[in-house]
Amino acid sequence: MILTLVGGLTVGSLGVTVPDALAGGLDVLGSFALPVALLCVGASLQVDLPDVDAGASGSVVALKIACMPALAWLAFSLLRVDGATFTAAVVMFGTPTAVSTYVFANELGGDEEFASLNVFLTTLASVGTLFVLIRAVG
Repeated sequence: MILTLVGGLTVGSLGVTVPDALAGGLDVLGSFALPVALLCVGASLQVDLPDVDAGASGSVVALKIACMPALAWLAFSLLRVDGATFTAAVVMFGTPTAVSTYVFANELGGDEEFASLNVFLTTLASVGTLFVLIRAVG
């Protein structure tokens, strides 16, 4: 992953143009990244209730869905940004945990079951909270 990043930065910095056929193929390949990552999260989701750390998962959900938007609200209010920036920032901070959390946990030897569960839980919780958050900032 790091080599790919370095390669992309090098090609971009040198101003090398990628042939249209290759760019189109890479674009199609890139469009599959999120659906495949979501399938991996879903496939790895194994909720064994006795083994679930409800306190840790509850903390992640509370921090991601409630505390982060509240902190964003405070920070961007103090920064006195324009309305569109304020709304986008607060709503963005209230979105679910990114699916890349699972990918990184899996690749870097982390707790992928915990990551998968928390992606699922924050996504589930955000169904209701995002509606409230959008209404509050809008």
